[in-house]
Amino acid sequence: MLLTAEEYRESLRRYRPRVFVDGEAVESVADEPRLAPGIAAIGVTYDFATRPEYAELWKTLPPDTAIPELQRTFPIRQPLLWITRSHP
Repeated sequence: MLLTAEEYRESLRRYRPRVFVDGEAVESVADEPRLAPGIAAIGVTYDFATRPEYAELWKTLPPDTAIPELQRTFPIRQPLLWITRSHP
């Protein structure tokens, strides 16, 4: 199952990671204004992953590469990383 951006944010709320920003504990990563740009950017990748028109393009990208520009997109190029497992 692929997550949407909103489902990703909800998963962060359920997971409740222990995060500190500037030495201050963050109650909810998904709702923290200082983390909002990063969470939104990651959410965009989740939304794009659910769009079928991009699936064919991503299948053409090499799974492993020595090209630095492609190395940083490893999670996007690995569809198995988009699949979530159910948590009890």
